[in-house]
Parts: sequence; structure tokens; C-alpha cells
Amino acid sequence: MALLLLLPPRAPPPRACATPPSPDARCPTSPAAPTQLARLLSPPGLSAHAWADLLLSAGASSVSLSDASAGTPHEVPLFAVHPPDGPPRAADAWGSEGGGGGAWEQSEVEAAFVAGVDVLRCLSRCAEEAGVELGEVRLERVGERDWVREVQGSWSPVVLPRCLTIRFPWHSDEEVAALREAPEATITLHPGMAFGTGEHATTQMCCAALLEAPLDGATLLDYGSGSGVLSLAALLFGASRAVAVEIDPEALAISEVNAAENGMSERFDALSPEAEAARGEAYPLVVANILAGTLIELQPLLCRRVAPGGRIILSGIWGEQQAAQVLEAYGEGFEFDPPKYTDGWALLQGTRSSAE
Repeated sequence: MALLLLLPPRAPPPRACATPPSPDARCPTSPAAPTQLARLLSPPGLSAHAWADLLLSAGASSVSLSDASAGTPHEVPLFAVHPPDGPPRAADAWGSEGGGGGAWEQSEVEAAFVAGVDVLRCLSRCAEEAGVELGEVRLERVGERDWVREVQGSWSPVVLPRCLTIRFPWHSDEEVAALREAPEATITLHPGMAFGTGEHATTQMCCAALLEAPLDGATLLDYGSGSGVLSLAALLFGASRAVAVEIDPEALAISEVNAAENGMSERFDALSPEAEAARGEAYPLVVANILAGTLIELQPLLCRRVAPGGRIILSGIWGEQQAAQVLEAYGEGFEFDPPKYTDGWALLQGTRSSAE
């Protein structure tokens, strides 16, 4: 089942409740935390995203859409678009203006409103403006909750068998020690907007490959580094230095925090692609856990970054077909090991020819 979440712009213009009959009926646009949830089906005759936009402009703090047929034979999955001849791109979930696009024929709508809003009146006004019938509405009041504690409670330490234990700052030593078959090698990560907490199969395969790689005293290039988890693992396994390259500035900042948390800042460089390109160095070991289309697009650059006789580790590759495409792109000048697979994801490892 897929779920689409919308948040309002910073200053949403009031529309459906712009001229209420009394001050008490006004739909506020305050950014305060939502304490009321309204659940209903998207109205027939109006696209789900248009209905969501209407609710947001009327003062909803957020609106989420999910397939009303989820869990039935009529469920319709929505996927990202990953063309074989180029980098991946997001699926057009909203489609063209006024159309259904990639949204579902009927959506389950959950709209959040701050306390004090007359939600039913607000929804009725939205339906009246759109010229649609308002269906059954289920209201739920959300009491005060410690969201930070609840989110932290949902993140358990991650065990990468025979490889690495990943903990988060709020985990006690006792919690980590109680884990069964947890490797002694441990790093601490601050989860944030960056990809890479160690749970995904591709991260785990790359980590296992790094454990077996000739890292002693080597410098690693981690291209598409996300949280920096693979760079930190390599440093823990014996690398002398790690260069983490990431296009997302927030992810770079998080990776630097993670390096500091683990006492590795002096051996860790977080760079943008432009800053790394200015260096133009070649490395004895390069790892890139991205997506197949992006790996193919980056082939000329990544091949230049592998020193003669060096190793390259590639993942983020789904299935045998994508693995074959990546192998074809990187085949010249490299000798690859047989692909490894976990849960349908592929890991490729190759050695560059020693010839200059």
C-alpha cells in the first residue's frame, strides 16, 4: 500500500473558510500541532489531490491519501518511475492539473486540524465550494502525546549479522548488550533526512563487502553516502580515511554529526559532488549504493575514481536485469565477481585492471 502525505505551504491562503458566518466558524491556518483527525473518502467527481489542496487551503495542518481499496484484490500500487536508459525519477502521483494522474480512483483521506476548529463545518464548506457531496466523516481527537519518545521507541538497534551493530543516541548500553548475536563492532547514528540506517538489504550487503575488503590503511570513496554509515563502517574496519560524497546538503551535515559522534571526524571528509570533482583523486576502494540508473549515468566518473588494481562495490540494483545492465556499463576495464543477491537486491564487486 502506498501513502501520499501533503503539507501546506508556509502561508496557505484561506479559501473555503474565507467568509465564515461568525468568528467561531472560521477555519484557522495556524501551524500549531494537529489535535483532530478527520477520516473520509475522497468525494466522487473530484480528484483526490484537488480535494486535498482544498482542505489544506482551508486550514488543515496536513492531508494524507491512501488507496481506499488497500488490502483487497482491487488495490492499486503506485511506484516510482525507473527508466532503463536514465536516472530514476519520481512517479507523477498528482498528474496534470485537475486530473487524477497517478492517484487512486478513490482515496482514503485523513486530514489533521488544530484544536478549536469546527471540523465538520470546515469540511462542509469545502464540499460546498467544490460542488460535491460530503460523505461520512469519522472524527478522532488526538490527546497530548510524547511524539519524540514514541518515535524513538520505534527505532531499535540494527544488527548486521557478523558485521556491525548500529545504535541510536537514545539506546542504552544495556539495550545494546541485550541483543542476541550482536557484533561487537558498533557505530552510533543520528537518524534524520539522510538515507542509511543499516536496515536496507543493500546497505547490509555493502557493509559485509567492506568487512571483507582490503581496507587496512586505505582511503575509501563513498559516493552517494547518505548518513555516512558505509564510510563510518569502513573506518571502523581499518580504513585510514573516508571521503563521503552526497548531493543533499542536509545529508552531508548529518554525516558529519555521525562522524563526530563516533570520534571519526579527523578521518572523515564530507563533500559535495562539485568539491570532490575538484580534487579528482583516484581511490583503492570505491563504494556506491545508489540506484541502477544513476550508477549507469555515473559510470565515467566512478571508473575514473578507481585506482588501477582498485576495487569497486556497487549496489542499489534491483534484480538480475538491472545487474546485467550495470555490468555491461562497467565491464570494460573491470573484472567482476559473480553478483550477490539479498531479497531481490544485487551487489556487484569488481577489480580494475592494473594497466594504466
